[in-house]
Amino acid sequence: MIAEAMAAIIVDKGTFWEYARVLVASKAVGQWAVLVAFGFFGICANYLYKWLTEQIGGSLWAYLFRDYPRRTMLAFTVYLGWAVMVISTGLIHDQSTWGAIINLGLSNGFMIDALVNKARRSQWTEDKRNGKVTHA
Repeated sequence: MIAEAMAAIIVDKGTFWEYARVLVASKAVGQWAVLVAFGFFGICANYLYKWLTEQIGGSLWAYLFRDYPRRTMLAFTVYLGWAVMVISTGLIHDQSTWGAIINLGLSNGFMIDALVNKARRSQWTEDKRNGKVTHA
């Protein structure tokens, strides 16, 4: 849908505002919004997983914004970029079900946050390194 609108504007020598009007009226904006919303729920689910397995001990607010705000911003920006890519390349189209879109949002929000926002890790000190390394 978006690619077709872009092609029509390029052929007709349309303006950016014509493209923006077509984009805002398309189903793709709603799909992107659902991806973003459920991606946030996926990120929250990763917090819940870490909290239940006692990897972290603080609140959701502390996890997202106080302890490691840069990691959270990285997770959000990576996720938003992924969502834009999925919509703009046509991987999700007009015939995609809302259940599939919700599932993509939840699972990828969880996965991206799990990869990027590792929370607290113990530091690898010289004592730990010397204890783990065996000399032949």
